[in-house]
Amino acid sequence: MLEECLEIFKKNLDEDPDMVLRGYIPKDGKYYLVTMKEKGPWEVSPSFKIKYDKKEKKIENQPLNYSFIKNLDFYSNIIDTQKPIDSKKSIHSSTYYSFFFKENSYEDNINREAIERYFSILKNPLKKYKDKRAKNLYLENEEKLGPVNVEEAEKIEKWLIENINKKELFDIDENSKDYFKIFFVYEDEEKTKKAYQREQDRYLLTNLFNKNKYNIEVSGKTFGVSNDNFGVDMKKPYLENLSRKVKQPYLISMDTAKLQNLFFSYLSSSVKRGNNKIYFNTGNKEISFEKNKNFIGFELFLYPEKKEAAILDYNIYSNDFDEIEIKINQYIEEYLPENAKADDFSKREEKYGLVTEKKTLLNKIDSVFFYNYYQRNKYNLENLNIKELNFKMIILNYGKSLEVAIINNKNKEVVRILDRLLEDSIKYCLINDYNTKAITQFNYYLSLKEYYEKKEENYMDFQENMKRKLEAAGEISLDGDEEILFALGQVLRKLLNYSKINDKNLTYIRNFLGGQKTSRIIENLEHLLVTYAHNVSIKDVRLNRAVSQILVHKFENKKAEDRWIMAGFLDESYLYGKKLSEGEEDDRA
Repeated sequence: MLEECLEIFKKNLDEDPDMVLRGYIPKDGKYYLVTMKEKGPWEVSPSFKIKYDKKEKKIENQPLNYSFIKNLDFYSNIIDTQKPIDSKKSIHSSTYYSFFFKENSYEDNINREAIERYFSILKNPLKKYKDKRAKNLYLENEEKLGPVNVEEAEKIEKWLIENINKKELFDIDENSKDYFKIFFVYEDEEKTKKAYQREQDRYLLTNLFNKNKYNIEVSGKTFGVSNDNFGVDMKKPYLENLSRKVKQPYLISMDTAKLQNLFFSYLSSSVKRGNNKIYFNTGNKEISFEKNKNFIGFELFLYPEKKEAAILDYNIYSNDFDEIEIKINQYIEEYLPENAKADDFSKREEKYGLVTEKKTLLNKIDSVFFYNYYQRNKYNLENLNIKELNFKMIILNYGKSLEVAIINNKNKEVVRILDRLLEDSIKYCLINDYNTKAITQFNYYLSLKEYYEKKEENYMDFQENMKRKLEAAGEISLDGDEEILFALGQVLRKLLNYSKINDKNLTYIRNFLGGQKTSRIIENLEHLLVTYAHNVSIKDVRLNRAVSQILVHKFENKKAEDRWIMAGFLDESYLYGKKLSEGEEDDRA
């Protein structure tokens, strides 16, 4: 995913080199320009404040030279506080042209010693890069950039030491937590921009990797551990970060590291402007913040973190995203009470029928299996506020994986997830007596499974066959484990009608579910038959015939498939040889 998005990003960056800088938002604070005059004393500009209005998504009272300031600020930042120039982390800028600190740290931390400490490294970067790999990397970059202009750096250092405490020049509010930023500029604006970019590269190209001690050289090129979007421990970069979509860092080249740094800067600015989703179109190679109907590519879900925008998750959209044709059948009729209103019937019918868009299908699945909790919480599942742990785990275990499988046309994966989802969701219905919900879920399971397995035979054929066999007055033959387990569900349904349990619900068959051994299921059935023997008439031919076939059946599989037992239990009872009477129909409710 990241590789494809980077490729699209690079194409856009090549066509529009200012795309990252244009969207960049400087941090809140006071900003000053110090013009380094060739003749005469250096001039300090009046201060101006930059404050980003998060509600309006814009800079308040944007200064006239905002574009220039934005450029200087962009090329003056450190990657993060773990990679400072100042070893005591009091100064947060990266070049000798800039000087950043938090206003409330001024009194205790910003003094002559701090300034000299900062410039000592900038004038001789090898004091910082003592490790062999880091030193070699710096020297490699210095060949491209040229040596540090020590004379110029010393002039700026001397000026700061002499002037930083002058209240007539700088208005420092020691109670403010905002930044205080000073930029040293030439009289020529273009010369200033080039100088800032050069010195930022001097810092950046030696600090892009997670830690240079892990760098390796392959065919004359340096590769290192990625530092973007992982938040990994610099001392243990091999550890997983379980909160990110890509959990482990990986080795990348210097060119890729620089591109990735710009990529995540772009994402960070985007999310700061309120764009929590961004789209990389693999068709036309465009980047946007809205998805059109014909979009194909990657949808990234972003979250603002202190260091950068985190990619929490992503979706992949293919050419045939909307091209489906799934018939959701009501194989097992959902029970409605006698006093049901027309609206109740309409709501039931709305669940079923032809679905031609995946978005509609996903919403229906969310309603049926996840009770409308997944779609509205899917970008913040780690904070899902649901007290019932079993239900919460159903959403966490299956919501995202099923959605991704459906979107990406992974049919086998859809079927695999559906099989596991049905087991857990039906168990949840058993515990909470959601009988009608269980029937709806089973109908969806059967319909979706038929579509994604693309088999010629379907459940309706099986259902009709079982109805014919179980309602028959003469001899019948139940074939295979599936028919036997369905018949078992039917038998359990009829035995439940015989019981004196007041609340007749799905919990009655709990002892037969959970992928138990078939031998254990037969033992459970025998126990029930002994319990209700006095209620079962010898004249009940259909029940007795079904029971006898179940008891003598030689199972092909050692473990029973729950779904066939549930199907028989939830379906209309065929052991009466007719439709259920009014009283018996209530037993299904």
